[in-house]
Amino acid sequence: MKHLPTAQLEVMITIWDAGAPVTRNEIQDMLSDNLWKTTTLNTFLNRLSQSGFLEIAHRGKEYVYSPLITKEAYMAFEGGSILKTLYDNSIKKFVASVYGGAKLTEQEINDLQTLLTELKEGDTRD
Repeated sequence: MKHLPTAQLEVMITIWDAGAPVTRNEIQDMLSDNLWKTTTLNTFLNRLSQSGFLEIAHRGKEYVYSPLITKEAYMAFEGGSILKTLYDNSIKKFVASVYGGAKLTEQEINDLQTLLTELKEGDTRD
């Protein structure tokens, strides 16, 4: 798996959020600013397919696009990459950086404690 540039990631997030195979027109309608040129979007869709992120199929006269990689798998890949590159694989450094000086809510603290307990016990179910 490889890191996606911001624009391609925006396209993938749109496809992941759709939850079903989508056409280029549907993707274009769902994109936040909806100002993308058709040729630009087609280029990104082809690059994502060539990179193994998308499957392209036919539905009638249109192409439909389906993700080959889940959003969760990509998030895990990117999270691991950021952790390794910026934080020397240290969760402690990462959390300290993200929440340095910020006040955590009681619920956020409880969620973190639950996650740590699950990791300690070897149970990482969501």
